[in-house]
Amino acid sequence: MLCFVMLIGGCAAAGSTHSSHKRGRLITPNRIYTQTQWTQEELERDVAVRSMRVTRYASYHMVCVNTSEKPHVHDKHDAVVTMLGGRARLHLGIKTFVLNPGDVVEIPRGNLHWVENLGNKNPTEAFVVFSPPYHGKDKRFVNVPSQ
Repeated sequence: MLCFVMLIGGCAAAGSTHSSHKRGRLITPNRIYTQTQWTQEELERDVAVRSMRVTRYASYHMVCVNTSEKPHVHDKHDAVVTMLGGRARLHLGIKTFVLNPGDVVEIPRGNLHWVENLGNKNPTEAFVVFSPPYHGKDKRFVNVPSQ
């Protein structure tokens, strides 16, 4: 998913500078994440995803969108995306939204969606929760006519 889901200040590699946005925090029972250190390999991908935690009912992921996702649908998974950094354009069905840090998006299963990073050199970072737990297999790509 994009899904991007989608952190404040973008996907930053060690030693890089942050945008002017304040950072968000991801607090879990075992750790507080104030900044995700993405590897150079992850920063070279269109979209990088890290699974943070999986329970019986949900999975939790950090997502870094460097360019754009491909239009897709999750037929068996609902998602909630919390923007943590950067700016993105979300295509959800036939509607389009600009997302900023702090925005939260619900993407019910079966809905066409994809995200485009609007930050040029600054990636978009998000925290995404899937229910039921997502293991990367329920992603159906859709060809969308150029707009």
